[in-house]
Amino acid sequence: MSKTPNTSLPPIPNTDDITYINLKERQPQRKANKTESVDVNMAEYATLGERNEEEMKNPTYENLPKKPEEKSFLAKNKWKIIIAGAVIVILIAQCLVIGLARGGVFQEYNAQTGSGTVDKNVCQKQDLWKMRDNIKEDSSNLTNDVVTLKDDISTLTNNVSLLKDDVSSMENDISSLTNDVLSLKEDISTLKNDISALLHKPDVKCDNAELRDDIQKILATVGVPDCENQQDGRVNIRTTDRIFSTQCINGWLVFAQRFDGSVDFYRNWEDYKRGFGNIDGEYFLGFNNILSVLKLGSYKLRIELTTWPDKGSVTKYAEYSTFDLAGESEQYRITVSGYSGTAGDSMTYSNNMKFSTKDKDHDKWSDNSATTYLGAWWYKDYTYAHLYGPYMSSSQCDVRLKCMYWANWPQRIGRSHNGGNYSFKE
Repeated sequence: MSKTPNTSLPPIPNTDDITYINLKERQPQRKANKTESVDVNMAEYATLGERNEEEMKNPTYENLPKKPEEKSFLAKNKWKIIIAGAVIVILIAQCLVIGLARGGVFQEYNAQTGSGTVDKNVCQKQDLWKMRDNIKEDSSNLTNDVVTLKDDISTLTNNVSLLKDDVSSMENDISSLTNDVLSLKEDISTLKNDISALLHKPDVKCDNAELRDDIQKILATVGVPDCENQQDGRVNIRTTDRIFSTQCINGWLVFAQRFDGSVDFYRNWEDYKRGFGNIDGEYFLGFNNILSVLKLGSYKLRIELTTWPDKGSVTKYAEYSTFDLAGESEQYRITVSGYSGTAGDSMTYSNNMKFSTKDKDHDKWSDNSATTYLGAWWYKDYTYAHLYGPYMSSSQCDVRLKCMYWANWPQRIGRSHNGGNYSFKE
């Protein structure tokens, strides 16, 4: 605003100046109502514009406010537009959030129900109801299972009780059967003694040979535990768990016999376990049968050897007062000691050794002695006896030690003193 000039006031305008009077009268009203004031001022300025130049030069009008600039629509409504825009943005944001919520969070549920308008709370309630029903059903099933399990346990308890009774009854039967077997053995022993006494009575009026044949037939049918008091020949042996046939010679049970090479003794483990050959010819009785006899008591071992005619067809024997075999789990470990006889001791060296075959190596040598010497035996790292080696057609071994030899024969035979090159005939 410019300074007031240092001049005298202009003369008071005429009272008939209506425009001026109106202007003065409308001053308070302009302060009360801004909107009407603007319109009035515009009109007044339009009226003032009609004054002549002389009147306009009057300094009194210099202090009047300048004509305000006319504002545009945007300027006049700026805040309204801003507020409206903010509201629109908020509405759009809410729409996006709701759209994402319905399209994303509830999409899986809508896909299952086939409806996109199911309220979330209603869905949760339905799930809870369904869960409640499932729990009730599972509880009912579990109760039924428990009842069934109790019945099964009760049935099992009864079956166990019955089984115990059966086992007890079976034990009694076994005990009774054992007593019957013992009684039968005593009867057989008594019968054998009576028969033996009868055969040696001088006043018997029948042929002894015929009577012996009849007795042998009877005993062969019944079976005996071993060859004690039995005549030479084929005999049926009945042990506690097996029945088999073998040869008896002078009261000795023969579990291995060789004399012509008709049976190959270079066999595998299972063959020696079960036995092989012909009881009326060459054979090996089998460890299963041998062990069933050894379980009945203590027995001796006797080995008889016969040379070829070039050494006079001499027969000598080696007898051992202690003889036993362990089971298959210990590879038929041999216990042999207490030598006496005429053939020399060649078995003590094998004492406490395990049996070896071409497919089962249990010796203490780095190689398999059974495959090296083409036989089977209780090998150590070497052996002084090899009675299950290859059978030769003469007294000479084709290869040293690869034959049926006995190292400690008392006389010098073969090309060396220990008999490593001499093969026995029987």
